[in-house]
Amino acid sequence: MIRRPPRSTLSSSSAASDVYKRQVRGMLRVTAMAMAGFTCHALFRNLGKPSQLHSRAITSMVTNSRRCAPRAPPSAAASPLSTQATRGAGVGGAVFGDARNQDILIYMNTDHEPRFVPRSEAMVSVFDSGFILGDGVWEGLRLYNGKFFRMEAHLKRLYEACKFMDIHIGLSPQQLEADLNQLVQLNQMKSGCHARLMVTRGEKWTPYQGPAVNKGPPTIVCIAEHKPCLLYTSPSPRDS
Repeated sequence: MIRRPPRSTLSSSSAASDVYKRQVRGMLRVTAMAMAGFTCHALFRNLGKPSQLHSRAITSMVTNSRRCAPRAPPSAAASPLSTQATRGAGVGGAVFGDARNQDILIYMNTDHEPRFVPRSEAMVSVFDSGFILGDGVWEGLRLYNGKFFRMEAHLKRLYEACKFMDIHIGLSPQQLEADLNQLVQLNQMKSGCHARLMVTRGEKWTPYQGPAVNKGPPTIVCIAEHKPCLLYTSPSPRDS
């Protein structure tokens, strides 16, 4: 038992104070060692020997990693395009592998004249503002029962974005909507389709940031594909 020296002794003699401090530090060391030993004894007694404890920890880590690891969605396609209409889940829930998309027509309007070009022939110049600068806007459209979902709202947002960026589309929203409706009719699409509508500032004479070097009208492209919407829910961590 440590006996604290009287106050008068602590104040008058530094030697007595040093002795008291050394005794306190010694008792703290002994207490810490005793607590550590008791903790290790309890762990080994309940969980087994140190080697068993280590193996159990490794097993627990592997089990948890398997439970939390991402799982591939069902029915994943082995190849991007197959000979028949297969549906394999891709990144972000997008669907690839539908053979019908090999023969689709793509809407292109680069000179105020709409064209419906086969997939293999649809090309944009490397001098296009979208390629050089990423200068453009886009909208994603869904087709249900032969009609685009909320087409007016999508076109309103598209035209507002182009106005903000000072990109003059060159045709009215009604004309553009008619062209997109013709696109899905030519591709014989009814439902389960997704269309990406893109508008860039158009082709440039030379790679340069300023719009003064643009040749003329903007580039308008729409790619509509058979791409049904998939809802994929990640499995619960408790599932094994």
